[in-house]
Amino acid sequence: MFWMMAMSLAMAGYGDAVDGYPTWAERDMHLWTSAARVDPEAFEPEYNAGGCSFYEDFSVEEQTPKAPVMWNLDLNKAARFHSQDMYDNGCFAHESCDGTSFEARLQRFYDGNGFGENIASGYPNVYAAVFEGWMCSTHGHRENIMYPAWEELGTGAVGTLHTQDFGMNGVVARRLAMGVHEPELPVGIATFWSTYAHPTGNAPDSLTVVLDGKAHEMVLAYGVEASGIYRADVEVETACHSYYFSVEVDGAEERFPETGSYAWGDCMYDDTGAGFIEGQEAPGGCGCASGGLVGGGIAWPLALLGLAWRRRWWTRVSRL
Repeated sequence: MFWMMAMSLAMAGYGDAVDGYPTWAERDMHLWTSAARVDPEAFEPEYNAGGCSFYEDFSVEEQTPKAPVMWNLDLNKAARFHSQDMYDNGCFAHESCDGTSFEARLQRFYDGNGFGENIASGYPNVYAAVFEGWMCSTHGHRENIMYPAWEELGTGAVGTLHTQDFGMNGVVARRLAMGVHEPELPVGIATFWSTYAHPTGNAPDSLTVVLDGKAHEMVLAYGVEASGIYRADVEVETACHSYYFSVEVDGAEERFPETGSYAWGDCMYDDTGAGFIEGQEAPGGCGCASGGLVGGGIAWPLALLGLAWRRRWWTRVSRL
């Protein structure tokens, strides 16, 4: 019953949602994991809140910035499956609740050259799980996040159960690995975050978030221009909001998601679970978005089957 082979990414553009993968929370976890990699020193206040210090507790390797990790659908499915299994069946371990080993479970989803996993329980959001939990852990979680050979990541968020599954498979790195918006509010200021990395150190000529058909320039928030996290703050009003990210560098454009748009609000979604709409508005477009079924938002369960609000974490690595 655990055999779940992922659809090929060739059936959708990079970062385009597939059957509810990835959710907003999973994209958020992915982005902040890459933020920790590109600029680990920047989050010292968060580490202090978690009981550790970048300057006193991190090894030289853990203090050294790393490249962002790419999104991988297979790893996303593996991570969500494990978080859901722990949520449904009340276990907290790298082994599945039925005793299936960590290695066997990952191999059913992901055909890579090595993989690693972090899990956490009880943190109120993914930001706290990443920085106060895993990055402040003395049990190998920080080492796992900062391991330089990881190329890909899938995340799974169910309630306050969080899973990171890392992999390496010789993938060709993209300029834009992940993007997300915060917070999920209909009005006020929406903040947009995007990773950016260039293999030979070129800064982007232009990096924008295209929100409701209007391009907004993004600025460097963490890391360095050639490997960092970029940010834009945009005032929004009550509506359906759809967006994607666009970078121009080396005379070419790349987008995340590649062919579709993520969205929030009272939208007509093509993939409600992921908050995704097929298609993209060019800058200066109509400012409208439609498609699919009416829906909005993700309602996560509030209870944790005996694990509610207990701070727990563990790590497991298999590097081949």
